[in-house]
Amino acid sequence: MKKFLMMTLCVLAMCAMSRPSLAEQFDTSGADKLGFKLCLQAWTNNKKTLYETLELAQQIGVHYVEMYPGQPLGGDLKGKTGPGMSDEEIAKTLEKAKSCDVTLITCGVMGIPSDEAGARATFDWAKKMGLKYINSEPDPKAFEMIDKIAGEYGIMVGIHDHPKPSRYWNPEYAYSLTKPCKNIGLCADTGHWKRSGMNPVDVVNTYGDDIVDSHFKDLVPGGGSANLHDVIWGTGESNAAGVLAALKAKGFKGPLSIEYEWKWEVEDLRKCAEFFYAECNKLAKE
Repeated sequence: MKKFLMMTLCVLAMCAMSRPSLAEQFDTSGADKLGFKLCLQAWTNNKKTLYETLELAQQIGVHYVEMYPGQPLGGDLKGKTGPGMSDEEIAKTLEKAKSCDVTLITCGVMGIPSDEAGARATFDWAKKMGLKYINSEPDPKAFEMIDKIAGEYGIMVGIHDHPKPSRYWNPEYAYSLTKPCKNIGLCADTGHWKRSGMNPVDVVNTYGDDIVDSHFKDLVPGGGSANLHDVIWGTGESNAAGVLAALKAKGFKGPLSIEYEWKWEVEDLRKCAEFFYAECNKLAKE
């Protein structure tokens, strides 16, 4: 009996080791072909640490995370996300991300100082973190300087839109500033466009050639900012499938972040990822 029990435990252990991870349960081939990279915006999990957010991304099957500045790092680290991180904190955070099969690809919304020394300090940190994008709402007068530095570092800057009356709520205005730049584009917060009274599909169709990053949302009335709140992608009033199709039509390639700012369960976030990958697989065949 003892021998049988030991064999049973061994078999169960082997099954657990061979069981595919949550991430492997998604067919990501369509997203890979389109060049869409699904991220978890850490603000979704802003009551927890970055370490816990990396674990959440792994749990829901997402391989990329967008950090936000000021989130406690977690583990044995006392610092917070941002340019103030020490080299040790950076190294340990990157090690944690690797252990979760997650890449830290972008950070936002974060400030970029208007003086060159301050801006370079921000890009120095981003480079050490391995980031490819920074999402920000900098002073319009600093665009020329930021564009130059971003090119030197090989990091794209996305101009994020908060709802009106914020500085960049109007995509026409933001586009007029980003279009002349080589290394600055739009960070399309599709939910905030809707909160500002716009149709996200129409905005992408008009200005999508300059979108480099996205905070992706699907919203319904009944609470939250501007009385609109997040729901599982594909179940709201934002035409999430249409936005993805419009991004494909515009040749977008880059990160799209789950930024879920309403009451959520882990399964809600997984269902967003499931919808995203299913839609991408359809789009990749068209």
